[in-house]
Amino acid sequence: MKKITFLLILIVAAIKGFAQNTLVVSLSHGANITMYYGTSAFANAMGAADNGDVICLSDGTFVGVSIDKAVSIRGTGNTRINVDNNSKNISISSVDDSRFSAEGIIFSCTGTSSYQVTLNGTSSNQYFIKCKFEKGITYNSTSSEGKVKLVNCDIKSLSLNGLGKAVLVNSLITGFTNATSASSNAEFFNCMVDGDTKDTYYRTSFINCILYFRVRNYNYESTSLSSDATAMNCIFVNFGGGNQIDCYKVGVSEVFASYENKCVDSRYGGLYADVALSYELSEEAKTKYVGTDGKEIGMFGGQYPYNLIPNYPIIKSMNTAKQATVDNKLSVDIEISATE
Repeated sequence: MKKITFLLILIVAAIKGFAQNTLVVSLSHGANITMYYGTSAFANAMGAADNGDVICLSDGTFVGVSIDKAVSIRGTGNTRINVDNNSKNISISSVDDSRFSAEGIIFSCTGTSSYQVTLNGTSSNQYFIKCKFEKGITYNSTSSEGKVKLVNCDIKSLSLNGLGKAVLVNSLITGFTNATSASSNAEFFNCMVDGDTKDTYYRTSFINCILYFRVRNYNYESTSLSSDATAMNCIFVNFGGGNQIDCYKVGVSEVFASYENKCVDSRYGGLYADVALSYELSEEAKTKYVGTDGKEIGMFGGQYPYNLIPNYPIIKSMNTAKQATVDNKLSVDIEISATE
C-alpha cells in the first residue's frame, strides 16, 4: 500500500515537469495506472474511472466533461478544465462512502460564455481545495443531506439555490447570493465576501470573516444580514449589518493595506465604489481586528491562510540523460518543491 501511495505522489509531482508542451493525465485505479494525452485526456480518464479513483492532470487546458463519479482530481494549480456548454455539471450521488475532491484546478470558460460550475447531487462528501472558479458556482443540491466544502478557493460568484449546506473556509468570494430564506444554508470561516450589488444574506453564519460592500454612501440600505443569519468577530466594510456578535463596522481605509476609489459609476446611481486591491489587512488592522482564535480576521488568518498552491509536491526541474547507459539504465535528475 505504501509503495502505491508513493508512486501516486511521484506521478502528481512529475506530471507538471514532464508535460511542458504535452497535455497528459494519469488515472490510478487500485494498482493500475493508465495514461491519457491531449485536450480530451481528462474526458477520457473520467469515462474510464470508477468511484475512489485518482486522476492527475498536467498544466494546460483540458476539454471538460460532466462529472458524476466520486473521484479525486489533482491539478498543478495551473491546470484548467473548460466548463463551456454541458461540461459544467458536477453531480455526485451518495452511492457509497467515496468522496469527490478537486485540488489545484482552475474551472474556466475559453469563450465569452458565462457558464458557472453547477453542483448537483446528494453527496455530503464534495470537497474543493485550492481551486479557482472564473465564472462562479451554482449549488443546487437536491437533498438536505447534501454538503459541499470549499477551502482556499477563489470564487467569482456563489449562488445557493438548493437544499444542502455549503461550508467555505479561507476563501475569496466576489459575489454571493442566496436569494430566499428557503435556499441552501452556508457557513463561512475566515472568508472574504466582496459584493457590489444590494442583497440580503439568508440562513448563513459568518465567523472571522470580512463582509465588504464596495459601494459607498448608498442612498438606501446596502447588503445586510437577515434575521436568520449571524456574524461573529467579523469586519463589516460599507456593510449594512444585521445580527452580529463582537463585530467591527469600519470604512475601507481603516482595514485594507491597499485600495482605490473608483470613479463615479452609473450602475451605482452616480456613487463611488471602493476596490480592495489585495484584500490584505494593513499591519495595524492585523493586530486591531482579531478573530475568535486570536489571529487576524479574513482569508489570510485562521488555520488555513489563503493560498492556491496545491498540498502535494510539484517538480521544479527534471533533467533526463540523452541516452541510456550500457546496462540499459536512464539517468534522471529531479528537483521536487514541497509545499510549505
